Amino acid sequence: MAAAATPQGVTERRGIPAASFVEDVETYLRQAGLDVNSGLAFLQERSSIV
Repeated sequence: MAAAATPQGVTERRGIPAASFVEDVETYLRQAGLDVNSGLAFLQERSSIV
């Protein structure tokens, strides 16, 4: 089973890209080459950019 499933090219009616669902956070972080603190910092940085 994949760690994240992303429907590519799928957008909601407002033009917002569909979000991927991460089923296994540990696997997701390992595949991205991140530890917990680095992963959290990465996600916080991405969510602060508007």
